[in-house]
Amino acid sequence: MDIKRVGLVGLWCVLGAACASDEHIEQAASVQPEKVDLLFVIDNSNTMLEEQAKLAEQVPQLVQILTTGMRSSGDAAPFAPVRDLHVGVVSSDMGLPGTQARASCAANGGDDGKLRHSGARALDGTCASDYPRFLSYAAGQIDPVQLAHDARCITEIGTGGCSVEQPLEAALRALSPDGRAELDPAFGGNAGFLRDDSVVAVVLLTDEDDCSIADASQFKQSDRGERDPDLGEDLNRGCFTGAGLHDVRERYLKGLRALRPGREDLVVFLAIAGIPPDLVDDNVLASTDFAEPAARDQFFDAILKDTRMQPGIDRLSPVELGLASLRPSCVAPPDQLEVQPHVAFPAPRVVELAKSFGENGMVQSICSDSFGSVVDPLLRVMLRPRQP
Repeated sequence: MDIKRVGLVGLWCVLGAACASDEHIEQAASVQPEKVDLLFVIDNSNTMLEEQAKLAEQVPQLVQILTTGMRSSGDAAPFAPVRDLHVGVVSSDMGLPGTQARASCAANGGDDGKLRHSGARALDGTCASDYPRFLSYAAGQIDPVQLAHDARCITEIGTGGCSVEQPLEAALRALSPDGRAELDPAFGGNAGFLRDDSVVAVVLLTDEDDCSIADASQFKQSDRGERDPDLGEDLNRGCFTGAGLHDVRERYLKGLRALRPGREDLVVFLAIAGIPPDLVDDNVLASTDFAEPAARDQFFDAILKDTRMQPGIDRLSPVELGLASLRPSCVAPPDQLEVQPHVAFPAPRVVELAKSFGENGMVQSICSDSFGSVVDPLLRVMLRPRQP
């Protein structure tokens, strides 16, 4: 069977959409995943409070759809639900090893890809203060509604993390065998989260590009001290120039796919990042045949080539604004509690990695009014039927 022909068409067959007879035949020859290990990689820098809340609002819906197969109450055409699910959360804070601690960046490795499991205290008081290192679901044994609630509680992880975000390194560290063995050895590290036969789904939320570094020396504090007027800009320029950063394809595409040697189709990468919403809206998605490599590449290339996605320095912004010294790629409207709109910045490294994953990659915009529109594209990729 040509698995590429199934693609999103096969998923829509599963979800009850009309399919041609030959598509039915191919759909029957593939299987929908029953076991998923879902890792959220969440930017916890100081600008992410509202975006974390927007994600947390949608996590229960995503988890309930996965575990029940019901897109809405009374769904007349449900799909086969995921019967075995792990949900884990890590932050983007990997610190700045080998440098003097600065700008919330610890010199000891930050959160270092450790699974986060504290409950969000800012919600309605129904969250526990602490949860297991990751949430587990088995059909018939765990209430999907309770799982969805608990998942929301652990995804709103708070701010104060390193302003040099390294989400790709955090994901690899959390999932790689060496990383799982080394993290918190007294508690078994992250062992147990990743199974040998599951679909591995990495969902990234960030308002900046990935700055996973091979050499942190460029971030060493200057001799002028903490009052250095260029301090905020220097941190961002270090990421903007790309000097010392890990190669996206060599380290993260290969590294994540290596989790499933010979079954690389079981590794999925999905990102909600600083992408102009009009480049990834419903009309664009509906007009793109993601099962066709040429159409898929055109979708990602249109994002990468857009002028708003070209990183650059905004000379009109005062240095005191820190991240505002970089040109934003999109602006999210303020919510009721915000005075200023929230800006996000180009994330070409993140988009490039998603493109490299082929049918198993997808991106959405963090500048969307809400994240309700991102759930369906994530599900399309995560539940794409695969060969048994």
